[in-house]
Amino acid sequence: MEGAAALYRHGQKTATIPEPEIIPRLLAALETL
Repeated sequence: MEGAAALYRHGQKTATIPEPEIIPRLLAALETL
């Protein structure tokens, strides 16, 4: 799951959404792959 790890790190760098919200958004993004 290298893509997921990269996506998560990118999400942390941008920090446009609160930390608690990044998990459901990350899961939603993975479901669309």
